[in-house]
Amino acid sequence: MQFKNKKSPIGAILGFLTIIAVVGIGYLYLSPAFEQNKPIIITQDKIYWNLKDKLDIKLEDESGIKYCKVTFKDGKKDIVLAEVITSTIQKNMSIDVSPPKLDMFYKGNTATVEIEVIDNSKWNLLEGNKAVKTIEIVIDKKRPVANVIANSRYIQRGGSAVVVVKVEDNFLLFLNYL
Repeated sequence: MQFKNKKSPIGAILGFLTIIAVVGIGYLYLSPAFEQNKPIIITQDKIYWNLKDKLDIKLEDESGIKYCKVTFKDGKKDIVLAEVITSTIQKNMSIDVSPPKLDMFYKGNTATVEIEVIDNSKWNLLEGNKAVKTIEIVIDKKRPVANVIANSRYIQRGGSAVVVVKVEDNFLLFLNYL
């Protein structure tokens, strides 16, 4: 009696499935579509804002920006200043954020702006990579007071003049207490 060495088909199937799994996992980690880097938010960490000028926020990512949301938070209210959903792939994006519309009796001196960005990556179960940055905002709504202390009385055409000015700003006093 001779016994033939038969190979089990189960071993071949398991070996094939292992190879497919290793190749699939390697593709997920090495493919540019599945990149794992979070988007980069380029802005200062602390901003002095007069609530009249626009804030400039720059965004960068390798796979492109899919979604961006900018929220103003003062502890009482959350106001969405900008929400951008892109249909085309943009690796670099600049957003000009308009100031919030607050009533004229708003007394807050500090607030925060939260920036949330999601990229076009297929990572995180096709959701993309998410980055969140919080910026401290110091609000300055009062103009400085400038008083002329001394000036040149007689100025001729083509001549030169001197003016001495004293500038006072309540905001500078506020900064000394921080």
